[in-house]
Amino acid sequence: MTLRSPARAESRPGLRLVASYAPRTLPAEPSTMSTTFEALQAEVLRLSPTDRARLFDRLIASLDADAEAEAAWDAVASAREAELIAGTVQVVPLDAVLSRLEARFPG
Repeated sequence: MTLRSPARAESRPGLRLVASYAPRTLPAEPSTMSTTFEALQAEVLRLSPTDRARLFDRLIASLDADAEAEAAWDAVASAREAELIAGTVQVVPLDAVLSRLEARFPG
């Protein structure tokens, strides 16, 4: 699974950000780790927004290390693309899908 930053989602027409990432509360680290973390964080925050976004993408990708699950999703995506190309399925616009879901699950 690939997570995208809100800025990247906004740059793609028809794509809406429907979920956001909330950082987990991590247990306190020993003081040397905390000092190293703080120094690294300060250095990262000095990067340009573009470089921070690139770093974010790479960090998220490093957490997504389940090759078997990725291969399964790639197979699903390839099969769906083949169905679209063959014309065996009909494309449903995102707005129509969201309207159906909102009608089915109000609130």
